[in-house]
Amino acid sequence: MRRQPEIVAGMFADPERARAYGRRSAARNRRMGRLYARELARVGYAGGSILDAGCGGGECAIELAKHFPEAETVGLDLSPELIGMAREKAARSGSLSNLRFEVGDAAAMPFPDGHFTALICTDLLQIVPDPVALVNELERVLAPDGRLYLSSIKRSWLGHLIPILKISFTVPEVREILAGTRLRPHKIIERGIYFVVSVPLG
Repeated sequence: MRRQPEIVAGMFADPERARAYGRRSAARNRRMGRLYARELARVGYAGGSILDAGCGGGECAIELAKHFPEAETVGLDLSPELIGMAREKAARSGSLSNLRFEVGDAAAMPFPDGHFTALICTDLLQIVPDPVALVNELERVLAPDGRLYLSSIKRSWLGHLIPILKISFTVPEVREILAGTRLRPHKIIERGIYFVVSVPLG
């Protein structure tokens, strides 16, 4: 199946379409936040600073901030509408003084080198204009001993039923993209219809 990235053109530039996306993805983002929190706890993550790059409506970052109250958690998204939604949800979630949301481009982030000890990026690789630039920027802001989870849904025959899946990459395409980046040693884990690029190897 041919990849069709043009399907998302203008989606996040239009405020109402961005809000609609935020509502549709809320439950899945919350679930992903809990999965990432469990995985970080499993590997003994001791806190520090967490980035959710392309945070959407903020549910994943909120879950991470709840699970790791001693860590600084930042949610970053290019859409002011989605960041507004995220801030509203965070306010309703109670006292989360360790959490903030910022409008910004994940391919050109306003953070210093090596700042984040944990970095989450979900379903962003397939919608950015330059995936290589995105991965290089994730590598730049990840601490030398940091953990990265870069995940996305895979393109497959399901795209015939769910058109949005046509924007995704196959795992061989992801390997080719990563080969052209500065990303440190990593592994690709396939989990059903998703893949996860994980750093470190162990």
